[in-house]
Amino acid sequence: QLKYQGVGTLTAGQYFGEYSCLLGFPRSATVVAVAYCELYSLHRADLEQVTDQWPELAEEFSMLVREWNPVEEDTRAVRET
Repeated sequence: QLKYQGVGTLTAGQYFGEYSCLLGFPRSATVVAVAYCELYSLHRADLEQVTDQWPELAEEFSMLVREWNPVEEDTRAVRET
């Protein structure tokens, strides 16, 4: 039997996995529901199709990422080289 360590609780309208989706980071946690819930999934490739069509949306996401972690751009550049 797997044992999980709780690190937080999400409520309706909240989300997880944004670093993985927006930046391509490997996921850093496993989310386990404690009750019935309806979830939606967005794969990075699908997000890239949308941001290719609407570059202004890609810029909005970039601004969000910079707000989360101002050094993220430098980290990603290092990881890509």
